[in-house]
Amino acid sequence: MGSPPAAVLGPLLDAIDTALTEAGMSIVHLKAVLHTESGSVKAALCGNGVEPEVEGMLDASPARVHELLLNLRGGGDADTAKAIVERCLQNQDAETSDLRSDAFLPAAPRPERRVSRKEVAMRTNS
Repeated sequence: MGSPPAAVLGPLLDAIDTALTEAGMSIVHLKAVLHTESGSVKAALCGNGVEPEVEGMLDASPARVHELLLNLRGGGDADTAKAIVERCLQNQDAETSDLRSDAFLPAAPRPERRVSRKEVAMRTNS
């Protein structure tokens, strides 16, 4: 029979949030989109233990196949976060196939141009 997207996504995000919190890792932004043939649900949270903002077809019909896109920006080791997310996926009452995941620590931004305080003051006073 399958499960409705909202019934899959809610517990998964709760599990990821709990596991990251227990590991002492901060969630800056966690976004997940779950697509099925009957509709999609998107949820995002910006912090540990925060209720997610949810949109989409919350009343979508149960489906056997779900396609998940998950993006996590957080504080802590990228490989540890990846392992936590993968463990949470494996603990779901579902079969996972075609799992593609990556974890990385982006390089510090390099500004292309700096604006001096004097220039900012001149622009705001104009």
